[in-house]
Amino acid sequence: MADVTQSAAEIVNDKYNRSVDLANQASAQVAESAQSLRDSVYTPPTFSMHWQMLPAPVLPPIPEMPALPDVPLAIPTNTPSELQASMPGVVIDGFDVLPPTLDFPVAPTLTIGVDFHAEVTH
Repeated sequence: MADVTQSAAEIVNDKYNRSVDLANQASAQVAESAQSLRDSVYTPPTFSMHWQMLPAPVLPPIPEMPALPDVPLAIPTNTPSELQASMPGVVIDGFDVLPPTLDFPVAPTLTIGVDFHAEVTH
């Protein structure tokens, strides 16, 4: 409570000076807290990546095809001949359907393996 003997200007100046002191104290505490926070932040490790391509595998040579046996073909005798029956009321049309057009895209490329190395640095 203000003293009645003080003037209004003295009271205002006193309250102003107190508020400036409180503001300076709060500002110092905020700066100290911010610095403590900056000092306590964890710095994660960084990674250094090195990629190295693996060479294509060395495959064994394809073996030679074995010789096939020579099997004689014996055509059976006394087989029936082709069908010679006539059916005058049946008309068989010719086969004139066009074959479909084949459209193949570009063949995919083959990537054989990738070697991955990661180094952790602190």
